[in-house]
Amino acid sequence: MIRPSLFLALSLMVINGLLAQQEDPFSYGLYLTPKTSFVFFEDNDLGEHSNKLGLNIQFAVNYRLSDKFAVSTGLKYIIDKFSTIDYSARLGCDFDGISFDPYNSWYSNEFTIQYLGVPLEGRYYFKRQGNRLYVKLGYEYFFKTGESRDAALVECGTNELPVPNQIGDEAKNYGTKINLGLGWEVGSSGKSILTLEPEAAYSTLPVYEEAGIISDITNNVRLLDLGLRLGLTF
Repeated sequence: MIRPSLFLALSLMVINGLLAQQEDPFSYGLYLTPKTSFVFFEDNDLGEHSNKLGLNIQFAVNYRLSDKFAVSTGLKYIIDKFSTIDYSARLGCDFDGISFDPYNSWYSNEFTIQYLGVPLEGRYYFKRQGNRLYVKLGYEYFFKTGESRDAALVECGTNELPVPNQIGDEAKNYGTKINLGLGWEVGSSGKSILTLEPEAAYSTLPVYEEAGIISDITNNVRLLDLGLRLGLTF
């Protein structure tokens, strides 16, 4: 009776040791990405922009497919900030009797837009041992949760009139971006991994939509975000 019990105990110890050696394919991460947004107009000749500092905050669930590939999803809180000057305004005082001066009047806009997004990302690792270098390709779909807009119409370069929120351009209620990254994972104590990743994300849809039934979209834009993604995976 002693021998079967001893054999069973040894078998359980071996199985438990083998299971302990297996790497859990799931991991979880918290990431912070300070970024700046570059603005691309539908008509770049009639637009200017100024860079402002925005932010992404992301909780991610990662799944390791193999030693080389991993995928992740989660939730991302996005703050996009940018300022624009849009020369698409056409007023009577811009007409010189022959043609319009396209740079005589303009819209001035300052946007702060908040989104909640669901990203889907894939990573390819060049190596899996020690510190790891990877490339990332991702796609994210997000919904607008808030917006602040300070807009004005400058008539003939002199008279500035505020533009009510009920007219003009406002951010769409949804959007999509494609993002690329080149990252470096540095192992720390235990299972924790530090992440450092320069990242770029481009809007696949125009940002604006009409605000109000009498408005008209002026010079629509897309954004290119450049940021540095900092994170901890555990």
